[in-house]
Amino acid sequence: MASHDSRAPARPFLSFRTATPWRVRFACLALLIAAACNTTSVDSSSTTIAPSISKRTDTTTDIHRENNSLPSLIRLQAHHTEAGNFDRDGQLEFVSTVSPPEYNRLVWGPEQNHEDAYAAWKSAGWKDAIFFTDSQGRSLSKRIVHSEGFCLHASTLVPANFNNDGIDDVAVLCHGFDAKPFPGEHSFVLLSQSDGSFLSKRLTSRTGFFHGGSVMDVNGDSHLDILALNSFDGSTVAYFGDGAGGFPKSRKLISTGVWQHAISSFDFDNDGDGDLIIGGNEYGGGDTSQDLPTRIYLNNGSGRFSKGNSVTIPGVRGYETVLDFVVSGETLFVLRTNRQYRGGAIQKVDMNTMQQTGLYTRSDAPHPNRLRPVQPRNGQPTFSDLSTSRRHFDFSVGAKNQVLFLN
Repeated sequence: MASHDSRAPARPFLSFRTATPWRVRFACLALLIAAACNTTSVDSSSTTIAPSISKRTDTTTDIHRENNSLPSLIRLQAHHTEAGNFDRDGQLEFVSTVSPPEYNRLVWGPEQNHEDAYAAWKSAGWKDAIFFTDSQGRSLSKRIVHSEGFCLHASTLVPANFNNDGIDDVAVLCHGFDAKPFPGEHSFVLLSQSDGSFLSKRLTSRTGFFHGGSVMDVNGDSHLDILALNSFDGSTVAYFGDGAGGFPKSRKLISTGVWQHAISSFDFDNDGDGDLIIGGNEYGGGDTSQDLPTRIYLNNGSGRFSKGNSVTIPGVRGYETVLDFVVSGETLFVLRTNRQYRGGAIQKVDMNTMQQTGLYTRSDAPHPNRLRPVQPRNGQPTFSDLSTSRRHFDFSVGAKNQVLFLN
């Protein structure tokens, strides 16, 4: 990735912004992927190996864009899968979380019984399992020391090097038991250790419904901070990293509404610091798609955010539930589904005007989950879900900046 030491011109829609007196630098670590690997993928037409990946180690932001290409389209039977360098071997691996089968059966299965599920959770103390795989989907032996326990139903994984040892750690945002009474859960961070193991440390001081999370340097001290979005109260809290894997201080950055659950960070106004984009159920329990709109909250240069310094993303009637965000060039793509989580849409937004310039819908498919940049197809930026059953919204960006569905 190119260095951001030289500030790009401000985008027209944000021309009122004052440039900050300090700049945040991006560092890149090239993770070479051996060309000899023959990665297995259920999508036989997909290119599965990329020669390299740029991994930001002291990055400001974490939004997924095309020049952070992942090497493969491995489909893993997991709630969530992310890629990172977990072995100090210069190659890319995957980390995944899986909730207990009985929990999945009783909460979402055809014979679901939330009362029985809740009672079983209270009795058995269900927790997610964590596993690592290599670029070919083979299991890696990684000892995980749960010194402070772990959570049920991790909702977001964010790999990043929090302790500056050259190996990615993992921020694990958890919302817990996903049915009434919604008791909430703690979130955790998996820290790499010198012996190759990972230590699970509790991140949060109180439970919450932590559905979304992100990573950026909020306070400009060159250490990565973890952002946790709590859907219980709509607050986004920053846990400030100390560069050694500790997060001794925290501060609420902004409250945006109890229905919000999707968050990413990106320098939208090209001023050298990270901004936030936060969305979720835009109807907010009401009748219109703009009751609780998705917004970009601009950093004031000191890690402060407010509604008064924000830009609204246009709503989409019929697809009011926002799931994720990706960027390609000057275009923001917003992943959406309807209120019943059926079907989905990819909304195209011009980041120079913040106006919608396209909408691509599929009403007959399972809703999208999270898309990640993979090796370009035919030279075109390509985004794909890394999990098993959500292939319907994988897409490339065409020559005219249009969405080209791959499946």
